[in-house]
Amino acid sequence: MPIAKFLKSAVLPSDYPDPAVPEIALVGRSNSGKSTLLNAICGQPVAKVSGTPGKTRLINFFQVGEHYRLVDLPGYGYAVRNDDERKMWSQMIHDFFATRENLKGFLLICDMRREWTGDEQLIFDLSQSRGLNILCILTKLDKLGQNESRKLFQNWLKTSRLSPDFFRPVSSMENDGIKEMEKFIFQSWIKPLIDEKGAC
Repeated sequence: MPIAKFLKSAVLPSDYPDPAVPEIALVGRSNSGKSTLLNAICGQPVAKVSGTPGKTRLINFFQVGEHYRLVDLPGYGYAVRNDDERKMWSQMIHDFFATRENLKGFLLICDMRREWTGDEQLIFDLSQSRGLNILCILTKLDKLGQNESRKLFQNWLKTSRLSPDFFRPVSSMENDGIKEMEKFIFQSWIKPLIDEKGAC
C-alpha cells in the first residue's frame, strides 16, 4: 500500500493544491464512514474519525504515494446545519466539481443499512455528466449478519437499478474488501493515466 499523507484543507479553489496528479473524491452522506474508510485505504490514521455527523467541514487533500490523491469532501444530508452552512457547503462542492480538472473519479460512500436516494442519484448523474469514474462503497458490513447483508445488498440493486459491479461492500473496521477495492481503483483508474503519460 502506498504511503499516504495529509496535504492540506481548503474551501476556495485558490487554496487547492497544485493539480499535478489525478484525484479521487470521497463523497457521501454525513456519518457514512468516509473518514474510517479513508484511514483503511491509507493503512494509517490520516483522517479524524468522529461519531458526530457533519464533522468534516473542509475539503481535505491526501497524497497517496506518488501517483494520485484522495480528496475527502464534507458529507451531505446533515439536517442540523443552519442555512448559511448549507449554502457554504453547496458552493464549496460546486466550485470543486466545476474547477478541478484533475478529478478522475468518485468513491460514493454509503452506509449499507440505508438505501439509494435522490442524493446518491445526483452524485451519480454528476459523475456521468463529466465522464468520470464512480464506484459505490457500501460500508459498515461488520455491523450486519450474512443474511441481512445479502438482503440489503439486493435492496441497493433494486432501488438504484444499477449493476452489482457498481457496488463494493466493505468493512473498514475489519479491512474486508479494502485491499481489493484499492487495487481495482489503482489498476482501472490511475495506472492507465500513468501509462498514457509515460507514452507521451
